Amino acid sequence: MLEKGCIFDIIPWRWSRRLLYWRLARLLRQNAQERRVQAAVQPATHMDQGAAAATLRRWFTEDQGETQSHQWEHDNEAVCKWLETQAGAEDSLLERNLRAIKQDAVLQACNTLVMVRTSAHPHA
Repeated sequence: MLEKGCIFDIIPWRWSRRLLYWRLARLLRQNAQERRVQAAVQPATHMDQGAAAATLRRWFTEDQGETQSHQWEHDNEAVCKWLETQAGAEDSLLERNLRAIKQDAVLQACNTLVMVRTSAHPHA
């Protein structure tokens, strides 16, 4: 499976439960935050899961620094803990960015409505 790219590494059996726990916990938290990112852009555009995941990764790197960006791929525990702290804090990078995305999406939707309205009634 390693040669086929299905797994990243062979791990000792005694570490398997710990690694599986953090992988599952990370994926659950990450999927929840990806859905929040997708919902934030919803009034204006559609964002697929891959784009939402890339957005979260970019925010992780922005918050943790370029030197820690490798953790996104290789440290499920660190990413899981980051997602947990970001989701609960009102002034976290994730929450601030979600508010900004929502605001931009609403503004874009309003602009689209204005453009449609003015093009439908050019003499009004």
